[in-house]
Amino acid sequence: PEDATHVIHIDSDCLVVANLMDLFIDGKPIMLKTPWELIDKDASVWRGVTAHYMGFDPEFEYMRRMPLVYPSRIYNDLTIYLENRHGPWGNWFYKIENRRLSEFNLLGAYADKFMNGEFHWVDTSKDPLPPLKAIQGWSWGGFAAMKDQWDRLYAQS
Repeated sequence: PEDATHVIHIDSDCLVVANLMDLFIDGKPIMLKTPWELIDKDASVWRGVTAHYMGFDPEFEYMRRMPLVYPSRIYNDLTIYLENRHGPWGNWFYKIENRRLSEFNLLGAYADKFMNGEFHWVDTSKDPLPPLKAIQGWSWGGFAAMKDQWDRLYAQS
């Protein structure tokens, strides 16, 4: 809706297990970030990709766990920022090959640099993690293991 102040992202391989309103502290969405040097090799591929599109090398990785919450205006602001760097969206975005883009790292890098005060930041290398609000699976690895865990959770409710 036009009057939405925030957007909550949650993947289809996630199961909400807590109140989503607890994703905010003092009215600011909680955003996890981890220094790149602590990220495993497979995930570190997003650093160069993010640096390329953002025009600066972000210190952190921001795609830490679901759900992710952003102020609704960030999407327009980030789109304008990227178009100023790379030209009209349609001239470059649709030519990205092999999933070489991490939208949540772009959003996180933009938020950290340009909207820092609008988030409650948690540096996972220093700060305790907030309680889980969703159990996140990995659907690319198959749903069988997730299904068993989810069935157990449903049985408890």
